[in-house]
Amino acid sequence: MNEPLAEATLTDVINATIRLSAATERLERSGIGHPANGNSSTRIVISAGGIGIWVCAMCCILMLVIGLMLSMFAAHKFIDQTADIRELRRESQTLKDYLAAIYAQAPHLKPKESEE
Repeated sequence: MNEPLAEATLTDVINATIRLSAATERLERSGIGHPANGNSSTRIVISAGGIGIWVCAMCCILMLVIGLMLSMFAAHKFIDQTADIRELRRESQTLKDYLAAIYAQAPHLKPKESEE
């Protein structure tokens, strides 16, 4: 069942062994694969480029400007809402005072309170 795919002669095996030994010696002399020998170095370079940095910087500036504008808009709306609430409370108090004056002059107009 386990038949060899191709038969190799003794000469072919010896030649392959010699070539493998020579390649192994060249690899060991080059120092590749042996980081402990002190000859290996790793250099990682990330080049973002000028346009990439400008695009990132402009996006950050745009984000900050939009955030500042939205916070100013929210503060303005909050101040307007506070002023509107203050105005409505003042009008409500004025109407209560007006009704109190009417009921003081004509107490028979005051609605009877329910006994619930």
